[in-house]
Amino acid sequence: HPALSVDRLSADSVVTGDLSLKPVEFQALLYFSDGNSEYVVEEHKNIIIRENESIAKYVVEELIKGPDEDSIAEGYKRIIHPDTKLLKIETINNICYVNFSKEFLEGIRKSRAVEVQTLYSITNSLCALDGINGVQYLVEGERIYGNEVMRRNDTVIGAYYDPSISETLYIVSSDGKYLESLPVRIEAITGYELERLIVEKLISGIDGYGFLSMIPKGTMLLGIDIDRYTCIINFSKEFIVNDHIYDRNLIIQSIVLSLTEANENIRNVRIMVNGNYINNGEPFYPDYSLVGVG
Repeated sequence: HPALSVDRLSADSVVTGDLSLKPVEFQALLYFSDGNSEYVVEEHKNIIIRENESIAKYVVEELIKGPDEDSIAEGYKRIIHPDTKLLKIETINNICYVNFSKEFLEGIRKSRAVEVQTLYSITNSLCALDGINGVQYLVEGERIYGNEVMRRNDTVIGAYYDPSISETLYIVSSDGKYLESLPVRIEAITGYELERLIVEKLISGIDGYGFLSMIPKGTMLLGIDIDRYTCIINFSKEFIVNDHIYDRNLIIQSIVLSLTEANENIRNVRIMVNGNYINNGEPFYPDYSLVGVG
């Protein structure tokens, strides 16, 4: 029987009939670790479908199994904890709700880099299916990122060739106690200086839609300038008004460390909110004592 292309099957497609007589397969697009906890790489794999089960379920189960032997030989690696169980998966209004066993947390808590790469692997694989444009994560029935939905991000794919800049951002650890470095690709936009792109990336999160954003929700970048060795940032009022998940000092240092590492000429950062300086106008200097081992 011919393989069915994934773009002809939606996430909730089911196959009816006796599959012992009529096995049906489709080609899924799966994303695995590049082996360096940085980006994801794609693998096309034919998967046999069983009756009355969604394609999304099979995609996640294949991600848990890991890449095939040829891909492993090329350096591809499984990123999801091998003991993870898929407890439930369903798609509602184009959002796929994935419920894992507790072992999933054991895997992603190794470091933010591993966590982010794991999320890229699952989200990009599921969003390759028709009918899914976002993923919400649960463990043992509990949402682990609140109501946040993660979207597909093409810039994290190993073979991404569009103009992009590779930088290191500093984001708050999953336990909220320190900062971790995270390699990222930032889309290069003509006319936008690197410093603006970095701050916008911290605002927009790892998927470009606010997922795992370090900055309080709703914050806008009103302006950014460099005066000799100081980067001056002007945020909207939401930076100090809206609730923030992380310690404010860690939020500020995520900005300072990301900027000073990207541009060696920047030695400190001053922050304004609606044109008024915070911290009595005193600059913030990088504090590497807040950086843990990821």
